Amino acid sequence: MLSTVLRVIIPIVIVVVILIALLLLAKFMYRVVPIDKALIITGSKEPKVIVSGGAFVIPIRKADTFDLCMITVTASKDEILTATAVPIVADWTAQIRPDVKDEEKLKTAIRSFKERGKNGIVEDVKLTLMGTVRDVVASMTPEEVLANKEAFKTEVEKNVVDEMDKMGLELVSLNIQDVSDNNG
Repeated sequence: MLSTVLRVIIPIVIVVVILIALLLLAKFMYRVVPIDKALIITGSKEPKVIVSGGAFVIPIRKADTFDLCMITVTASKDEILTATAVPIVADWTAQIRPDVKDEEKLKTAIRSFKERGKNGIVEDVKLTLMGTVRDVVASMTPEEVLANKEAFKTEVEKNVVDEMDKMGLELVSLNIQDVSDNNG
């Protein structure tokens, strides 16, 4: 009687142990990222990018994350020469983020900035935007810049879109806080 019970219980225990081991393995292999991150799975020919989701990552692959949050870039007291060689001072703030609408652009942002982090993005975007702001101001008179900040902003946004695309980033907003000449 005891041997019959053992013949039934032992296979059940083995099955339960195997199921628990499989569940633990699946839990270990499944990676989930929050809505503000991308999961990057590398180790095959092409990296796989999953935005705010999850995936099974086998142990021979590597999983990492990339921040998709909004980043603020500012420039204050940036002195720029206008078309008439009169200097003006511009203060601006830009809101940028990785472009998640296009997977190739997102991969470009990941390749460009994954190891450099938020500070690398801020530095590169600031340099790009400062150059674009300078180009636009250099094509305008001080009166045009001071009188129509909206046209100035629109021209900067139009000129910087291609550069942002090349970096895999999206310019969400650009605010020109202040434009003044050296006399105030």
